[in-house]
Amino acid sequence: MFERVDGSVEICPFDGVNSCGVYVGFLTDMTCVTKKLNWRLVDGDSKIYAIPYRVLTLDEIREQCANYSGLIIVVREGALGGDILQYGNHGERWEVVGELGGYA
Repeated sequence: MFERVDGSVEICPFDGVNSCGVYVGFLTDMTCVTKKLNWRLVDGDSKIYAIPYRVLTLDEIREQCANYSGLIIVVREGALGGDILQYGNHGERWEVVGELGGYA
């Protein structure tokens, strides 16, 4: 029903254009943990970013959220679109559970 997502997908909290939020808990009581995660600083020599940026893979996010109960939700949004990723509702896997229209 939902599209599975590889745990090696990299997530960037904010790169000047795109942003994301990481939430844990149950749908009636979610906590934003984006600023509590230990994001890795990556050199800006990649084809995607020209300046240093912070990043975690989905699996690294899952590992850092292991002490929380409930689901892990990652919301990624850019100018033209975005998606909502979820871990833990249909077993131990990441999946896309929604799409966003973007903020532009």
